[in-house]
Amino acid sequence: AGKQVPFTKDEKGLWTLKIGPLVPDIYLYYFIIDGVKVVDPNNSYAGFAAMPPFSMLWVHGDGPAFYDAKNVPHGDLITHYYYSAVTDGQREMLVYTPPSYNPKKKYPVLYLLGGSGDLAQTWAFHGQANFIMDNLLAEGKAVPMIIVMPNNQLIHRNNPKHTELTFKLVEREMKEVIIPFIESHYSVIKNPHGRAI
Repeated sequence: AGKQVPFTKDEKGLWTLKIGPLVPDIYLYYFIIDGVKVVDPNNSYAGFAAMPPFSMLWVHGDGPAFYDAKNVPHGDLITHYYYSAVTDGQREMLVYTPPSYNPKKKYPVLYLLGGSGDLAQTWAFHGQANFIMDNLLAEGKAVPMIIVMPNNQLIHRNNPKHTELTFKLVEREMKEVIIPFIESHYSVIKNPHGRAI
């Protein structure tokens, strides 16, 4: 992990490489062909939040990991499309509701943001946030909560002013659009004590 591993070409022209053993985990990788990073064409698990995209390798252990889907009650993962006056365009976010979500109860909210412009789906597809929360709830290690996973790629990462422009927009998007949307569509605690980022 974290190292380049060269392919070797055999007498039949077949390129191969060997890695491992690997500790059970989720690994990201790509091929470098003539200096160009490419995804593995034989692997359907590809990451799409970074440019260039990457392939994903799931190495399983003897039992399910904390991020695997286990035989426990599962919450719902809902995609919302909405108009944002901050960006003057259509945006999306994913919202996780815990198993047995009850609109008569008030829930705390975790706003799960990517470090630098991740897409909403990154948290579910790469991060397994919904399965992690299902497992924590089943083990009694967390309280039921709503998890909001916005698309915080408001300025593309390749923009030279990405960092300079993004943080002010993310703050506005959260305060002016996302939090009001969640508080009008879900039964949540509507004060700072019920919110976390």
